[in-house]
Amino acid sequence: MAPTELLAEAAPRDADAPVGAARAQPDLLVGRLAPAEKAAARERIAAGASRLVVGTHALIQEAVTFQRLGLAVIDEQHRFGVEQRAALVEKGDAPMCCC
Repeated sequence: MAPTELLAEAAPRDADAPVGAARAQPDLLVGRLAPAEKAAARERIAAGASRLVVGTHALIQEAVTFQRLGLAVIDEQHRFGVEQRAALVEKGDAPMCCC
């Protein structure tokens, strides 16, 4: 989870080596996406089709469910409140959290 859309969009490019090694095409979930794009991303995330998800506060919305959230990485964690960070972590079954 990144504090801005710009940082969320840059994250997959910055992590190209690990992402490429895992052969995971990241799903992006940010506020500026068209409603149909957001709905499609939420469906892939809920179905477990997304192996890697990068986004902003959009990730902690009630409409977003993860089939299996194993790791939550929160970029610039000081820009999020305790409740916002907890909301993401609570979407998983005791995921590892890197804040």
